[in-house]
Amino acid sequence: MRIRFLGHYLYAPVLVLGLIEALAILFAHVVALRLVHGTAGQGRLLCASGILVTACAILSLVTMGLYSQRL
Repeated sequence: MRIRFLGHYLYAPVLVLGLIEALAILFAHVVALRLVHGTAGQGRLLCASGILVTACAILSLVTMGLYSQRL
């Protein structure tokens, strides 16, 4: 199944893979911060830093061509 986005075709399995990896990175970041710093009451800061780390990791995976259909 293909989804057209900004003039490009995106394949559903690749999008699902990216979403699963993003959730895994976010979960690992949250768990690591809670174990190291014990930040149970700082939900906003934890969420913001987790989203930033996840966005940077997924962006780097995309720019390296890891989600290319040519592989």
